[in-house]
Amino acid sequence: DPRSARIIGYHVDVLGWAEVRELTGDTSIAEIRMSYAEIRRGARVMPMAPVPRHVTVLHTPDANSGEIVFLPGRKTVMADGGYVYLNRGELDGLAVGSELEVYEPGQIHNDVPRDVDVQTPDHKVATLVVVSMESQTAVAYVLNSERELEIGDAVRPRSARLAAR
Repeated sequence: DPRSARIIGYHVDVLGWAEVRELTGDTSIAEIRMSYAEIRRGARVMPMAPVPRHVTVLHTPDANSGEIVFLPGRKTVMADGGYVYLNRGELDGLAVGSELEVYEPGQIHNDVPRDVDVQTPDHKVATLVVVSMESQTAVAYVLNSERELEIGDAVRPRSARLAAR
């Protein structure tokens, strides 16, 4: 977590997936079925977790706000169709399908003609949906964004007023 410096999880790069064809004692023979990156001798293997192909969008207004804390693939920015990792999860009220928004907080500006300070509204810059979750973290898919998303961008549950649109 960039703000607290506490470790909230570890990212594992999935290089591809293989199908075991033959078991022989302590070893096995597998066929690489899909490769997303170079797979070298000695790469670690683990069972393939099922990935949901469809997610029902949920409204979770009581979930806690958080931030984008990681972008996969050594990227520095992310946009439509990408994935972002959040520092909030199931313990914070999120669920697979939670609809979230990335926003820029409003600011205080001086209204010169009236000589008063006014608070401008928050500005929504992206819509996300949670596709995978742990107790303290979540992975969200970027449905749409007005600009590139970065580590540190603020995230909150999509408001009821905006979700109705």
